[in-house]
Amino acid sequence: MINRRWLGASLAILLVAAACTGDDGDASDDLLSYFEQVEQISIDLDETNQGLPQTTDIESARIFFAAVNPGAETALDQLSSLIPPGAAQASHDRLVELRGQYLALNQDIAERLDIIETTEEFTALASDQKLGIEPQNALGDQVQAACDDHQAVADSEGIDVSLRCDTEG
Repeated sequence: MINRRWLGASLAILLVAAACTGDDGDASDDLLSYFEQVEQISIDLDETNQGLPQTTDIESARIFFAAVNPGAETALDQLSSLIPPGAAQASHDRLVELRGQYLALNQDIAERLDIIETTEEFTALASDQKLGIEPQNALGDQVQAACDDHQAVADSEGIDVSLRCDTEG
């Protein structure tokens, strides 16, 4: 015969253990909701960047950065305001950090574009060691790698989202 006291005690222990470990369903729901929000931010940023000109001269570069930077700033603000579940915390923090650096670089480039007037100055800007094409591409590659890592977290959790890591910006 089962002792009711032991049964009650066992049930209480199981309930306490379940409360301490949390409900995996809630954690999965939180992670899904988080990644769906990140995906929407990526979609919105892509839509903002549609149809932008190639930066082949001073004026097209000014138009490009005037269009890209506000959208990137909004996306960074939205991404920064999210509170990621633990499984996504490290990759989220790295992505926010690098997107912030990339935005700051693009804002610096835009400021420099505002004061240059000649093709020679534009060419010098493009080859600049701090603001030129090479540092921008290198930082862009780091942002893409951080986004890929963040996508890998979603993938490893079985979350079907596309963070659009293969796009520029």
